[in-house]
Amino acid sequence: MFAYFVLGGPGKRQKALSKSRAKPTIILMNKRLGHYSLDVANDAGFTHSCGLVQYQARHMKDRFLAEYGGKMEMEMIAPWDIEPEHQTGIFKGSADAVRQASYFYDKRNYGKKPIGIFSGDIVFDGDIGELLEKHEYTKRKGGLATVAFMKIEDSERLKDFGVAKIDQKGMVTEFFEKSKNPPTDIGNISFYMIEPEIIDFIRKHPEYTDFGGHVFPEASKEGLVYSHIYDDVLWMDMADDAAILDGHMIIKDQMKEGKCKLKIDPKMKYVEETDSVIHESCRINGGRCNIHEESVVRNSVLGESTIIKLMTLEGGMKAPKIERCITYGHATVLGGTDARNTIFDRYSITKHANIHGTPKSPVVVGRKSEISGPLNIISGIHIYPNSIVSVNSKRKTHVLSEDVGETEVKMV
Repeated sequence: MFAYFVLGGPGKRQKALSKSRAKPTIILMNKRLGHYSLDVANDAGFTHSCGLVQYQARHMKDRFLAEYGGKMEMEMIAPWDIEPEHQTGIFKGSADAVRQASYFYDKRNYGKKPIGIFSGDIVFDGDIGELLEKHEYTKRKGGLATVAFMKIEDSERLKDFGVAKIDQKGMVTEFFEKSKNPPTDIGNISFYMIEPEIIDFIRKHPEYTDFGGHVFPEASKEGLVYSHIYDDVLWMDMADDAAILDGHMIIKDQMKEGKCKLKIDPKMKYVEETDSVIHESCRINGGRCNIHEESVVRNSVLGESTIIKLMTLEGGMKAPKIERCITYGHATVLGGTDARNTIFDRYSITKHANIHGTPKSPVVVGRKSEISGPLNIISGIHIYPNSIVSVNSKRKTHVLSEDVGETEVKMV
């Protein structure tokens, strides 16, 4: 079976995290975000795929082909790779990307077989085989597309979803994309099975650039769209920094309870003493996953080769304290640091700073940045990659506040 993976988004709401990487390459539990969608497709029997990339395209191609290419036949396509007769500029949405790249499907001559469409910023532990089975029903009923849905109980969260009205036979009768007043609680979770006729449809209508916003609302008017509603599954949209932090905590709690169904890096281990997930390569105060009694690591996720250790400051040795934080590979957190709700990106170094984010507005310490206190850093701060923030630093233009657009880093 063949599938398109829409991997092109820049992750604008990730700010510092996506400054040097595309959103699907952001790390979740020591694994790239886009790999989770590839996993569920691979488990369901998809053997051939086309990844549609745009932002940081060369980096995306190198990473995904090197790290996942051996598990299924893959090709990564950016707008400038499209053959001239099909190329119409940058990808303007999921349907536009598929339309421009659809020659790939034609050239492979897979016949009149269903096509999967997957989003690269979704984490899902359900069985895509259920969607495939439901699509067989769709075809018997004369439909051309099957959309995966789930019930969304949070009314505010529901505003960010496409929602649908569905009849007793499972046919989508109306489709609404990100309505301010959603008429139902059935949310689109961005996994689809389509027949090749849908490709023909979007070729005839290049103005329909998005599946959820244009294609399915129009096709549902003709009774061509059916549904599969998932129940009791983990589904997470990694929309922003808060979602990345929450996602780690949710998976951490599942690992604690022995209920995690995702394919997590086996080197990530739950450590009961700290209520944290810690990569086996971490060096904490000089030991391998041996947390010094003076250090405080609680309810956190420590990535590959994280270093957390004491530091000599005025008044003697000081231990770092981190709670509900994420460290990415090779991040270093030194003594005098008291951090909550913070994401420490790769190769960042932090010492002697109070960093107090909130669950809805975490602080992000960007890749290869350095923080040297004494400093207070409040929620909503994004320290961009390669920044130096210290008492004597003049490079504060690299620090962005969500609220006022300038630094709010202050000396203690």
